[in-house]
Amino acid sequence: MRALVQLLLVAAVLAGGWKASTVLADRGEVGGRPTEAIVAPLVETQAPTRAPFIPVLQGTGETRPIRRAWIVPEVAGVVRWVAPGLVQGALVQEGEPLLRLDPTDLELERERAQAEVDRARARAAQEAALAEQAAREQALLGIQEPGELALRKPQQAEALAAVRAAEAALAVVRQNLQRLELRAPFDATVQSVEVGLGQLVQRGNRLGELASTDALEVVVPLRDRDLAHLPFAVGQGLAPNEAVSCELAADFAGQRVSFEARLARIDGSLDPRSRLVRVVLEVEDPYGLATPRPVPLFSGSHVEASIQGRAIEEALLLPRSALGPGDVVWVAEDEGRLARREVTVSWRTRDSVVVTAGLDDGERVVVSPLANPVEGMAVRLLPRDVEVR
Repeated sequence: MRALVQLLLVAAVLAGGWKASTVLADRGEVGGRPTEAIVAPLVETQAPTRAPFIPVLQGTGETRPIRRAWIVPEVAGVVRWVAPGLVQGALVQEGEPLLRLDPTDLELERERAQAEVDRARARAAQEAALAEQAAREQALLGIQEPGELALRKPQQAEALAAVRAAEAALAVVRQNLQRLELRAPFDATVQSVEVGLGQLVQRGNRLGELASTDALEVVVPLRDRDLAHLPFAVGQGLAPNEAVSCELAADFAGQRVSFEARLARIDGSLDPRSRLVRVVLEVEDPYGLATPRPVPLFSGSHVEASIQGRAIEEALLLPRSALGPGDVVWVAEDEGRLARREVTVSWRTRDSVVVTAGLDDGERVVVSPLANPVEGMAVRLLPRDVEVR
């Protein structure tokens, strides 16, 4: 009887425990702790389509004249006249007189040279007459083949050489007289002036500097990989194969102005500090002398350059947020699972990337941040007309 009572107590305890566990399970509690259902993360996606993309290469540089020239006299003399427009910053035209030197010394030298020419010609005429006389004398003496010395041929040749030397010296003096006036070799701005009226100058002295106004150039450093988007053919020189559209922007007189430019060439050397490749852009008529401009572009201006590269065909444009470390993007497949894609990125900006391989057209690429994504992870897709901010 006692054993039967103990057996009934054990059965009651087991029944009560089973009922309590059933109640806890119905309440979502296991071991006294509530359980939470795992919810798939909500992600934003984009499905890019392939289209040509034109990259724009950015850089900065400083404008500089294409040509420079020093005002250098070829003869010595005293400055007797200086053009009123020969002041720093002024514009001068090709062939415009800049300064003149005193001609007095050279005019006297010309007279001396002319006298030497007359003297040499007179001596040559005298030698010619003596040669004729010698020839007659030799004939009267019955000498059939007289020698050159008897006919005074060496003396005659020496006299003719003296004439040529005197005439050459006179030509030099006359040429130096034409060099007394210094003219502008091309349309230019006056960069510096280091000469004044009455100053004695020597041949080769630098009296000023001119900079051409027909065009300016800008050296823009670019990364080596950026050159792949420019039309340069290896082994065919440093000039582009085709015209490249470029634009320069600068701040002038409190406003932002832009100028059209063209890609002229690769500089031919790396930047010694940054080891970047330098390309040269040219701006025609920067001062607006041939075609009026609202504002001029001066030499020494700091500009921002935009160079239009060759189109990247079959490109997929994605926001930068879609690209993970190692050039990896995550794709949301139809069943709501993540798939990993290693892609080839042909162009990068601060906000976007251009993918040319590794991704199929129309795939839904995850563009919102993901914490520790793994292959096959379940996600919920945000509707296409809703954007996560």
